[in-house]
Amino acid sequence: MPRMLTLPTIRNLEAYGTIAQALSVVEHLRKQRHTHPELAKRTESLRQWQAQRFRNTYTDVLKDPHMGPAALFFLTELYSEQDFSKRDAQFARIAGAIERLFPQAVVQTATLLAKLHALSETLDACMAIQWLDQAKENDDLNLNIYQSLWQSLMNVPGYAQARQQQLHATQDLGLQLQRHTKVPGLRFMLTMMRAPATAAGLQDLQRFLERGFDTFGQLGKAGKVPKFLAIVSEREAAWLAKMAA
Repeated sequence: MPRMLTLPTIRNLEAYGTIAQALSVVEHLRKQRHTHPELAKRTESLRQWQAQRFRNTYTDVLKDPHMGPAALFFLTELYSEQDFSKRDAQFARIAGAIERLFPQAVVQTATLLAKLHALSETLDACMAIQWLDQAKENDDLNLNIYQSLWQSLMNVPGYAQARQQQLHATQDLGLQLQRHTKVPGLRFMLTMMRAPATAAGLQDLQRFLERGFDTFGQLGKAGKVPKFLAIVSEREAAWLAKMAA
């Protein structure tokens, strides 16, 4: 039976380009889901399942007084089933301004976030389309189905490499956020941005920046950033190996 929908092209992380270019990929995939309600339904179920998998994998870390907030940040901002359309729209509106006006280190982090978002959206789309093609009516997602979908995509060009890049980019994002906390005056700059950001309708993006800054700042003060990222790296690498086995 021919495929109902074409799998999106899985790009190398760098190939997603600028903030605006990466977010245009995200918007294209979002429009595709709006056009195909069953795909939207499968994507939502997939993301709920993945978020629960993350909670189960990091139950102990989420309870840790130091690492818990960082794990929750990753869960809600990177692995969440929530709709990021408002934040994406705000991000896209000021992408050019970010690249012109902010310090290069902040631009680098914002660009990495946009590229990681585009890569994750692409991988989710591949999984959801594959599931839609293979699914029986009303089948619920479980570990066996999820692993079967994963393995059926392993021969798609770039898929296996993209999964590794997704993990490395998540690690790099945490390191960059923590490094920003050491830049004198940057947190004060964020605070001063709060009122104009809210007035401009950019409150979701402002909240993300402040939360990431404060979360990894506190984790850095506790000296736990290396430990936290090592735990994430070890457990996600084990998960990748399990899925590909």
